[in-house]
Amino acid sequence: MATERSSFKDSGDSHVTISLLVLTIIACCSHTTLALVCYNCNSTDLLPNPKCIGPDVSSTYSVECTQGEKYCMVQTTTATVLNHPVIHTTRLCSDLFLHRCIYRGVVKTCFDSCTEDLCNSATSQAKYSSPSRILLTAALCLLIQELL
Repeated sequence: MATERSSFKDSGDSHVTISLLVLTIIACCSHTTLALVCYNCNSTDLLPNPKCIGPDVSSTYSVECTQGEKYCMVQTTTATVLNHPVIHTTRLCSDLFLHRCIYRGVVKTCFDSCTEDLCNSATSQAKYSSPSRILLTAALCLLIQELL
């Protein structure tokens, strides 16, 4: 005797799955999103700011980015002065997504962007996946699983 699987409409879990999918789509497509939060501080070898370059960036430097600033960034400039490297580090919100270094004579400036809150700390690794994209993918997988 073959067992008959209940249809998608009759499944008790279908309402939960559909609700999850609808909420995820609304969250992903909504134009009113929370602003990104990044660290915003400076430090240089000449005027060191240990709370900006140490292993734990101080939470006092966390700022809410403006509407157009979708990325956190770390900008590191290294210049050789009298045969000694001088390093200047800036953490900030940015409207540009950059991962590159620019060389100009004895000056090297590197940019490292990321997309999650407080991802521009001294110890975090840049994160590029959008949480809303991950949620949408998970919800779609659940819906497809229910349909099959």
